[in-house]
Amino acid sequence: MRQEAQRRIYSLRPEALIEVDEWLAAYRQLWENRLDALHTEIARGKKERG
Repeated sequence: MRQEAQRRIYSLRPEALIEVDEWLAAYRQLWENRLDALHTEIARGKKERG
């Protein structure tokens, strides 16, 4: 952070965000698989009713 008059200018380090993204990758894949399965079950239920 640096201050210019009444403003504060912030900057991010992209390396830290890359680390977070890599850490979240496993969870992201887990949820994508579960949501895909949920979508399949919902579609199957609609087909049976319709």
